[in-house]
Amino acid sequence: MALAIEEDAALFDPSYVPPTAATDRWNIGRARSIPRERQLPHAINPASTERQPETADTFGRRQDSFVGQHSEDARGDRAPVTQKPARARIKEATVPPPIRLHAEQHKTSVLDAAGKKLKTSTTSGRSPFAFPRTDEIRTMIKQATSSKSRELLDQAHSLVVQALTAEHKGVPLDNPMIDVCALLCRTCQDMGNFDAAREVLELVLERGPVSEAAYYSFQPLELLDEIVGKLDVLAEDGRVPRSSLSAAVDLYCYRFPAEPQMRTEHGFNIGKRLTEMSFDASSLAQIETLYWRCISHHRDDIRFTEWYITQLHEKGEHKLAIKFFCLTYAKMSPTFASIEEVGTAVVESVVKAQGYKASKVLQTLAQHCSGEWNAGELHSTWVMKLLDAHWTWKHDLDETAALFTSLKQRGLKNVVRHPDGVWRVMIEIAYKAGRPDVADSYFKEAIAEKDVFETDYLTVMLLATLKAKAGDWAGVYQAIGGLGPKVFQDAYMGERVSRRLVPILKLYADNHTIAETDALVRRFITELRVPICQHLVTFMANEYGSVRDLTSLLAWLEYCAAQGFKVNATFTNAVLSSCRHTWKFCYKDLRNLYLKLKAAGEEYTDDYTERMMADAALSLASPKKEWRGHLRNLIGSTRIKTAKSVVMAGKACSADDIVLRMKEEIVLRRQQNAIKIYCRAVRQGFELPVPALHLAIKAALVTQDGGLETAWDLIRKAEKRGVDISSCTVRIIKAQLDRIDPALENEQKYQAIMRILDEAKQSGLCGDGFSDVVLNQAAHMCLKANNAGAAIKIAMTAAQAHEVGGKPSPCYNVYNFAVLLQAWTVRRDVRMLRHVVARAKAQLYWTDMFCLKALKNAGRTARGHRFPDGEVVALLDEAVEHCVRARDELRDEGLQLQSGALEIMRAAAEAQKKGGAFEDVLLAQRQDAQEMSASEEAKGMGADAVEELLMAKRHDTKGNMSLSSAKRRGARLKEEMERGREDDGLEGWDHLDKAFPSEEHAFD
Repeated sequence: MALAIEEDAALFDPSYVPPTAATDRWNIGRARSIPRERQLPHAINPASTERQPETADTFGRRQDSFVGQHSEDARGDRAPVTQKPARARIKEATVPPPIRLHAEQHKTSVLDAAGKKLKTSTTSGRSPFAFPRTDEIRTMIKQATSSKSRELLDQAHSLVVQALTAEHKGVPLDNPMIDVCALLCRTCQDMGNFDAAREVLELVLERGPVSEAAYYSFQPLELLDEIVGKLDVLAEDGRVPRSSLSAAVDLYCYRFPAEPQMRTEHGFNIGKRLTEMSFDASSLAQIETLYWRCISHHRDDIRFTEWYITQLHEKGEHKLAIKFFCLTYAKMSPTFASIEEVGTAVVESVVKAQGYKASKVLQTLAQHCSGEWNAGELHSTWVMKLLDAHWTWKHDLDETAALFTSLKQRGLKNVVRHPDGVWRVMIEIAYKAGRPDVADSYFKEAIAEKDVFETDYLTVMLLATLKAKAGDWAGVYQAIGGLGPKVFQDAYMGERVSRRLVPILKLYADNHTIAETDALVRRFITELRVPICQHLVTFMANEYGSVRDLTSLLAWLEYCAAQGFKVNATFTNAVLSSCRHTWKFCYKDLRNLYLKLKAAGEEYTDDYTERMMADAALSLASPKKEWRGHLRNLIGSTRIKTAKSVVMAGKACSADDIVLRMKEEIVLRRQQNAIKIYCRAVRQGFELPVPALHLAIKAALVTQDGGLETAWDLIRKAEKRGVDISSCTVRIIKAQLDRIDPALENEQKYQAIMRILDEAKQSGLCGDGFSDVVLNQAAHMCLKANNAGAAIKIAMTAAQAHEVGGKPSPCYNVYNFAVLLQAWTVRRDVRMLRHVVARAKAQLYWTDMFCLKALKNAGRTARGHRFPDGEVVALLDEAVEHCVRARDELRDEGLQLQSGALEIMRAAAEAQKKGGAFEDVLLAQRQDAQEMSASEEAKGMGADAVEELLMAKRHDTKGNMSLSSAKRRGARLKEEMERGREDDGLEGWDHLDKAFPSEEHAFD
């Protein structure tokens, strides 16, 4: 207690010096000795006046007697009293002279300070050791300021902090205490103790409402300057702590009881810097409060407001951007450049916010762009997007029509420069609302207002598309026919009408046969004179190729050339694509066809053709021993122009070049180069397609060390950029399945497969459900684990994603077929094997090499069984033979397509070069080819028979134009030979009859 009193009194001694370590040891030893003294016998009776032995005497008698024993002389005549011997007191440690002197000085100063305090408090009646008053703390702070004493300032800071934390939060401080705290805060800033100043200001603001004048008496802006400076240093390294930034914003955005009146440039600059840091750190919890405090310093600062709105849009705070646009920006006077930038950002925010306050934004933009403000042009794209967004928000045609009517009342031509686009949006909205009558009325009104002309192909084709979605095909034909021949004769407009006709035809093909689609296309071309564009040629070629209708495909190409379509690279791309994907050309045959087409003229190939050939070369699977040199020779012989040096150097190039180069690096087993190319392109701002991300993930997963982590890092970064990664997680799960140790036991393999699938499902990696790719891979792994039952179950689960008529569709692709085929072979179930093989024969993949390998593998499994089933082996052998025959037939059809396409293109090229009719040139070429073929086949025949045969060919050529060239040739030669045998009695018909079978079975 004595020590506490002395220390309390020492606080008010200006000459007080903190005690040293030796003094502290002395005081501790002294405090410990007091309880021991109280336990002595003489300490029990305080009234006893008997002299107690001193420490030195006790120490001197320790060797002669016990402590507390006295001689007879000392006791005198008193009766003997038995006393408990007193404990010996250990002599305190001797303190060196300098330290003892210091302690004595400290004791003297403390006593003097306590005496002074006692004298001053005697008259006032206040305890000399009570907590200091506010004026005393003020005096201490002033003394610290005058003496520049850091120790005294720390004592004052400690007292103020104790005073502020002693009371509950929310209790307002009185003005004298606020003045003292402000003085302390300013003094701490002057002496460089900004942390203490910040602590005092935060405690004062926590206690209760503080007026604006009192707040600025703490000099908060100077304090915030120091805080912002430290945050700037951290921001350079990109590691600004959100907690520190949030605390700084709290100090700046303190809410006053009244409206802020202080407006300074200094305050605005600090607020703007804090706002920039908040946007950079994506710490947007107080971003709205920051704006209002900044704008209180700079009233109606339009440049800061437009920057603030665009930043909100970029950070995805679309509703806040719309709110500030309607509240603040609408009341300002923006310039033309400002309304261009802010208007585009706000309209995009409305679209992404699903139409939030679309009507208010449209009215504000129309007001700014009106004749009164004349701040800029109200773009028709803004109006179109806002009207469509308003419909998305309200789903009420009447309200959207009312908003559109408000624009029409002022004259739509006076509001927007291109009113036809606005009319198109309203027509589309009317169809979305299920009101085709309103759409037709809008179209007629637009023509009456002369905002849209009858020859406006954009509006007409939009109306036709909407009618097609509604199933009104008569209306589609009528709408397109209303454009008139003037539009179709114009090269520019005719080509765009033909291009926009393709989506309409795709809608028609979804619910009609290919023959019906072909008839509709020819009706548009023949009756309405719609020109043929390259998209229309490719569309119909793909339709015929999807069902492997070789005759119709060649007839379609021939029809296009006859209608005047200029044969160019479009023909080449359509033919090469069909030969590669539909007729399964090997790369060697595909390359030969490509070189033949390119030899006909440079106009028959383009960049797409070369990329398609390069992709075919890179997709080639060849033996491991010769794959490198084989690939190099194939790419070199294709004469593909690559941009390797440009891509590897990171210079400007296209996304297609980057993807092609990544494929080549992966094929050449340089996966790290592929990843580097992808990452460099992303840093340079290329908008790469999702397949590029797939290639980067594939390259990462091939590497053994850290490949999975690299793939995850690529996926996370792509997700932050807004890339759809739903198809990328499949590769991660598939890679985990592939990495199962093959040395494990079968049961352990199956448990590992199930564990991977369960973990993916629990982590949400599979989304709504597993992809069929993952399930087929898992089923294949179950087969390796000798668990055919689980493989069948998982494969059937994958087939449920491809339901037909509400039932699963097993064998929907070649991988599902391979799993089911192998599983039922293991189980030796003949009935299910017949069902699986029958379903596979009806699919286009039946002629794939992978399908043939799956059949052969199943045959080896059936023969390798301990007790082979003869019926199963026979069934699989028959399936292999059927697959081989189908592949041979497919190859023959591909060769026919190749020869037919070359024939058509050569005839078209000659017709374009000589200016003749395509039909005549093609007919002449076919007659020459038939005459040459007939001359070789009719060797040994009489001259009269040959002449009659050739004359008959010339007369019969036009009659067989509906058949393919091979079928026409076979039918005509058979008829001519039969006629020659009847006239001239020629023999050998039986031999020729075998050589030329009947028309129905010529190409079975």
